[in-house]
Amino acid sequence: MLLQKEWFSAVELAELALPGMPSHRSGIEKRASRDEWRREDRDGHYWRKRDQKGGGIEYHYSVLPQPAQVVLVRKFAAPQPKSAVPVHAPEFKFFAKASDKKKDRAAFRLGVLAEIDRRTDTMGRTNAVAEVAAEMGVSRSSIHQWRQKIGGLGRENAVAALVDKHEGRSVRAACSDRAWEYLLTDYLRPEQPPFSGCWERLKKVAQNEKWKLPSPATMLRRIQADVPAPVMTLCRQGAEAHRQLMTPQERDRGFFHALEAVVADGHKWDNNVIWPDGTIGRPMMVAFQDLYSGLILSWRVDRSENKEMVRLAFGDLVQTYGIPKHCYLDNGRAFASKWLTGGIQNRFRFKYREEEPHGILPLLGVQVHWALPYHGQSKPIERAFGEFANNYASHPLLAGSAVGNSPMNKPSNYGETAIPLDLFLAIANQQIADHNAREGRRSAVCKANKWSFQQAFNASYQTSTITKASPEHLQYLLLAAEGVRVNAKDSFIRINEPALRDVRFVSQDLIPYRGCPVVVRFDPQKITEAVYVYTMDGKFITTAKAEGRVKFDDAQAAPQHAKALAEFCRGTKAQAENLLRMSKADADALTIATFTEAVPKPETKTVRPYRSGVAVAVKIDDDFDAPPISENYARYTDELRAQTLKELGFQVIEGGRDDD
Repeated sequence: MLLQKEWFSAVELAELALPGMPSHRSGIEKRASRDEWRREDRDGHYWRKRDQKGGGIEYHYSVLPQPAQVVLVRKFAAPQPKSAVPVHAPEFKFFAKASDKKKDRAAFRLGVLAEIDRRTDTMGRTNAVAEVAAEMGVSRSSIHQWRQKIGGLGRENAVAALVDKHEGRSVRAACSDRAWEYLLTDYLRPEQPPFSGCWERLKKVAQNEKWKLPSPATMLRRIQADVPAPVMTLCRQGAEAHRQLMTPQERDRGFFHALEAVVADGHKWDNNVIWPDGTIGRPMMVAFQDLYSGLILSWRVDRSENKEMVRLAFGDLVQTYGIPKHCYLDNGRAFASKWLTGGIQNRFRFKYREEEPHGILPLLGVQVHWALPYHGQSKPIERAFGEFANNYASHPLLAGSAVGNSPMNKPSNYGETAIPLDLFLAIANQQIADHNAREGRRSAVCKANKWSFQQAFNASYQTSTITKASPEHLQYLLLAAEGVRVNAKDSFIRINEPALRDVRFVSQDLIPYRGCPVVVRFDPQKITEAVYVYTMDGKFITTAKAEGRVKFDDAQAAPQHAKALAEFCRGTKAQAENLLRMSKADADALTIATFTEAVPKPETKTVRPYRSGVAVAVKIDDDFDAPPISENYARYTDELRAQTLKELGFQVIEGGRDDD
């Protein structure tokens, strides 16, 4: 029967006070949660979201108990004309979520009805139903029910109406809310406890608290049904595993051209090598990769990841290919060092300082992009490193040196031997060359032509505009940089390196920069020879030579220093004589010629004496008969002062004191 209103909110159901239903909104919501009215597969059938202002949830009257439905039908029944033919809308959402078994059964029923319609013209409806029912093994009452379900629907909609609506048991076993909350709190922990242990603890607590429990199988099924998979992963496996559930982006690198963008990262090889000093350890490699083609452009190896090897690897890239426009870097200390990225304010590490010298990348105009920490998906070079670890570390010439990538993944011949560094570098160089030259790569750039990384890079490199660095520019940029301050008194420089604490770098050209910050650039392998000093904005000042400490009783060092001091004094004196070409006498004569007669000071003949109550010390001749000091001393001094002024020719105006 059609109703004028079929959907009701929890508040409306509570206000109706239906039989067998709570009379409060909270009670309706608890009933809906207990009986699973809002299951996902019942969306649109038993519940739906309100499209009115305020939103919320509405429930279909069919979810209510039979007594409540009877009241609603009587209250909201819609009048129908006698000639009206009921039309049953097919539940396509339910049909889409039905199993293949239910869909096949619905198709079979539709076929039975179609066969009856086909035979009706020749033998009549009754005989056709009886004959088809006997052949298909179905009852005539079932055929009648199927016919009623499809009503006047077309064939294209009939199959949806013939799907079984039975969903199995929907009433749940009784369980205390507190018991359910306790089980979830115990089970959804990062320690990932097994359900059996959680159940044993729950039974003990439920016995003390008098909680009602269903069977353990029921509780486990309820956890699997009610706890969403993302929540389960987040609580039991952590945030990183939860992030992995999200489908990652597929980022297209084909819009770059060769050498437009590069990415760099470090990789620790799973082999033991013998270093020149006889020690044994795993080598660390820093490599730069072209983002467009995937080609490994340059690489360096050292004992550990450090700023020097990153600088040298980038120098090899610039020397061989040119200057890239973009560089994606790991946030490690070696990559974020001021030698490479100094002057960039958005680094993950280190504080930005205004006096910090600009690193190689900013001076070259390379735009730096920082990869997310501990996120290998943002660095495509990690895929190449995986190939190195899986294939190249197990090269036959490296047999016995493999150590595995974790303590739990060691080969049986672990620690059997170590490879000399020179041999390892030769093998690694050949393996990386083979990696670049292997054809049939499946990347977006290579797969169309079955290219190798090298072929894809060469094809784009030949048609792209590449920025090259001049030899002088390259030498300037590839020197390590250190921001220092010139000594304010003696104009020397010290570099903040432990091995250079006793070394001063001196030059007379640094005298004008005493106390000023400067940038010192040097080759770390030749730092004891000389350094190149620049202003903070990159202007070259001088080359400062290293000068170490000398012994106090060194008989040769003192005369040499005295000779250098004398030459310095003579040179400065010569420069002064060259600048001072006019004698002091000539300069004084020109200065005196500018003098003018002094303007006579104007005089006044009218003076008003200053009268004050403050005693004034006055020098009096020895033969002056001073009157005794009395309270009229101030007036006496004023009269004496007036008499003196009159003798000098001034006109004295009598008047009161200034403060009168």
